[in-house]
Amino acid sequence: MNLENELKKALGREDPGEEFTRALLGRVATTRSRLKRRRLLAIAASLALVTGASFRLAEYRKERAEAQWANAQLRMALRITGEKLELARQKVVRLNRREEN
Repeated sequence: MNLENELKKALGREDPGEEFTRALLGRVATTRSRLKRRRLLAIAASLALVTGASFRLAEYRKERAEAQWANAQLRMALRITGEKLELARQKVVRLNRREEN
């Protein structure tokens, strides 16, 4: 029976003391603070990424619109040049016919 009482006493509940409680609560507060800081950093990083991507997308769309406008201008210039060259060719053909006659 003596062994049984010693085991009950050794394995029984014991107040950890005020110092242990303070240390544990301090660690819990520190852990919560770290988690909060990590969450805030993750949110800030996400916000920066989304903002940067939005600016880059707007820049890309502007560049694409400018390229499309330049493409349209080039096509128009080539069409006009083609028309002018055709007029010049027709004139040369008419002049050659006059010289042959």
